[in-house]
Amino acid sequence: MRVGFDSSTERELFVLEILDAAKLPTFRLSSPRFVCLLAWDADKASDKMLAQVANWLLNKGAVYVCCWGRDCERVHDAIDRADIDRNPSCDPVVMTTWHSKEPLADAVYFALNTAWPDEGYAVGCGCVLAVCVDNHEMAEAVRGAFADPRGFSNRICP
Repeated sequence: MRVGFDSSTERELFVLEILDAAKLPTFRLSSPRFVCLLAWDADKASDKMLAQVANWLLNKGAVYVCCWGRDCERVHDAIDRADIDRNPSCDPVVMTTWHSKEPLADAVYFALNTAWPDEGYAVGCGCVLAVCVDNHEMAEAVRGAFADPRGFSNRICP
């Protein structure tokens, strides 16, 4: 699951490949909080499934979630709703973005270089976790980027 380390951001990089969003695994990272790239074509997922995935991520410590894939706007909204249900004051807030009109490489770049949590969640956020749902090729592409984050980032944005 651990793929690399980004020396410029000092974050460990992990990739979790899930075959079925209905069977969410347990996992453990090296820090209690993390930035998440959720790469999932969720266009066939029910609202209940979206809520289940959102709560799973928040329970595990996601404090910034970058959503990519078909219907990622719905995924983004489900995470926002789950965060508001837990923390109505939104202080601090779990940050979320969607990347529906970008290639996967741009969303990976964003998660590695631009996604930083709300100040209230910054302490203890030492990882980026990519969760790739039901797409092995997508997971392999993210693994490659996470194995050499600076080389990847320099190729995307020289």
